[in-house]
Amino acid sequence: MNPIYTIEIYRLNPVNGTFSRIDTIESFEKLSFSQRLNGIGACSFEIDLDSKKATNTNFTRFINQIVVKRNNNIVFFGPIVKRRGSVKNEEEKVEIECLSYIYHLATRFTSKLQIFTNTAQSTIAWNLISAVQARDNGNLGIYQGVLASGNNRDRTYEYKGIAEALIEFSNIQQGFDWEFQPIQDANGLLSSINFNTYFPQIGLKRDDLPPITMDNVASLAFVDDGEIYNQVTFEGAGTGSPILFTAGENFSQSSFGRREAIQMEKDISIQDTLNRKGNAYLNKNSVNRFKIDIELYPRVRPSFGDLNLGDVLNINLSNNTVQDSILNISKEGRIVELNVEVDGLGVEKVSPRIILY
Repeated sequence: MNPIYTIEIYRLNPVNGTFSRIDTIESFEKLSFSQRLNGIGACSFEIDLDSKKATNTNFTRFINQIVVKRNNNIVFFGPIVKRRGSVKNEEEKVEIECLSYIYHLATRFTSKLQIFTNTAQSTIAWNLISAVQARDNGNLGIYQGVLASGNNRDRTYEYKGIAEALIEFSNIQQGFDWEFQPIQDANGLLSSINFNTYFPQIGLKRDDLPPITMDNVASLAFVDDGEIYNQVTFEGAGTGSPILFTAGENFSQSSFGRREAIQMEKDISIQDTLNRKGNAYLNKNSVNRFKIDIELYPRVRPSFGDLNLGDVLNINLSNNTVQDSILNISKEGRIVELNVEVDGLGVEKVSPRIILY
């Protein structure tokens, strides 16, 4: 049996951070959504322009929040950011585009100078969110959830974007993963949002699932992900004069040749903080990263209900006709994105994006 999808529309009260459901939509087309690890996801769908649901009251961007439910469980939520319409050959459609809830924090910033000294990294992240929610008309209904223990950090922020700061915490050495978890009340309605962090990372090693093979892959696409840098220089602000971090990875240089990167880090004033960020950047970018987008067959495991962001899967792909084929892969891969398309009958096309270890 196919899962049942519904779309609900909520209005956010920015004074007290409460949500009110104003409508439910059960007739829609071309629903798709993506969940992204430590990033901003997206959602879109179409409805008829002559539908009684296609109103300004329902689809006012940033004021109204879209909630996508799969069998009454929330699988996507976030603000409406764009409406796109067309009228052609008596067919009138409006496409609604949304982004995931962290997008609200892309337009929230720290004060001119905000300093944290020897503070738990998850605490810094939550304090950033809490501070901007406390401003006039700034309440997003986000509450402190489970904050994982981890490293203490020093941070100096000058009008730093909150979303950008959270994403950076997931990209540093010994950083953490985070999520905005929707909380549903006894009636299944969105009531609030918890901010949770995970150290060292979210997700599980999924030996309980069948491996990804050519037998359960409808299609795939792959690409080498990002540049390769094996000699890095980071310059921080310091407390009087600039501070520097410089390092190289000899094995990578002997293979790929010397490939240099220079970054300015005006938010960093502590040498150890700069060292950690520089080392994390070097570790990530000095090797070739291989990214695979996989479309899974419907109703064959693993399916959408089996998978979670951050999970590590066994990947066993092969091309027996070509020796040393690029597609002869037997590795572990981590899910960094889940993309879902739902047709008019509720059949899901699930496409995880996987980074190979």
